Amino acid sequence: MSILEHKLKLGKARILEFDLAEITVDKDIILDLDMTNEYHDWVMNNLPDPCFVLINKKNAFEYTFDAQLIIGTIRQIKSVAFYTPTDTAYHVTQMLAQLPRKLDWNHKIFYSRDEALFWLKNQRQYN
Repeated sequence: MSILEHKLKLGKARILEFDLAEITVDKDIILDLDMTNEYHDWVMNNLPDPCFVLINKKNAFEYTFDAQLIIGTIRQIKSVAFYTPTDTAYHVTQMLAQLPRKLDWNHKIFYSRDEALFWLKNQRQYN
């Protein structure tokens, strides 16, 4: 498996497979609208349509409210899996996923990165 890694303002973006990427936000980042737009641009320019994204929440970080409302709301992303290794990350992600947004997420939250990747790969059959 070839892994291509890109540095973004928010952290790292890694292409794991042609249509599957992992985003890892750096520790103590406050993810804002500018960082969210850069992430969306990166997805649109580096992944096919449809694509699948694993959000690795191993590091603690925060979101601005504006970023919370738009993150992940590009049609190209068909499924998002969240790897949340801690209870805090899990519960914050649950709250984030419940916010109203212009585009619904097909998402699932996992305590295991391997299970998150397995679920994402299985989502290909539905898109």
